[in-house]
Amino acid sequence: MCVCAGVWCLTPPDLSGALRARLEPRVTRRAARRALLREVQLLHPVRSGRRAPPAPTIVPRLLPFIDQRMAQAAEYSYRHYGEREWRLDPQMIVLHYTCGPTFSSAWHTFANNRPRRGELPGLCAHYIVDQDGTIYGLVPPSVRCRHANGVNHVAIGIEFVQDCLPQGASAVERAMLTRGPQIEAGLALVRHLRRRFDIHDDNIIGHAMVNRHAMYSDLLGRTNDHGDWREGAVREFRRRL
Repeated sequence: MCVCAGVWCLTPPDLSGALRARLEPRVTRRAARRALLREVQLLHPVRSGRRAPPAPTIVPRLLPFIDQRMAQAAEYSYRHYGEREWRLDPQMIVLHYTCGPTFSSAWHTFANNRPRRGELPGLCAHYIVDQDGTIYGLVPPSVRCRHANGVNHVAIGIEFVQDCLPQGASAVERAMLTRGPQIEAGLALVRHLRRRFDIHDDNIIGHAMVNRHAMYSDLLGRTNDHGDWREGAVREFRRRL
């Protein structure tokens, strides 16, 4: 019995008879979880021929029932992209902000896996960058995550913890770009991801930019109505990379 998690494929130890029958599911689940934890922390090897700066410290906080989410992501991908696939080969990074005050509130929103527009999986992100600079890993970057219509099959999603402000989007963007620990952590994460996966700077975009991007594609015509990380703020983010 083989359990695959992202790029990892894990086979349990060679056990015999009744003992193996009892332990095998537990062993494979634990092994798969260990692999997922390593992958979400970017501790697995970089592809041959690519050089990347060291990965920043990432605190693993995997979303529950990732195996179920993988199956749901495959069916979602079939409906929206014409391929029944949960694996992600990242070609893009999409920046978001949580419109909420804490990491915990964002994590629990994603962990609930509630249907959106009548579909599963629910919303999620691969990484959340907290205001103190802590980076949390929720979903490995080899697994598709539903965070931006039209690009979930090609994009890693990164959320910055930032509440919405009555002064509007400009004030929100200014708060993130001037919050030293948070923005430096976000830059370090993106520097590593773009080199690890050979992502061009033009494909590091904000959620507000997705509908106009050349990689946007959705068989059902679903677009995005979010205004987080507009083009001017993303240009400044790219300039600091």
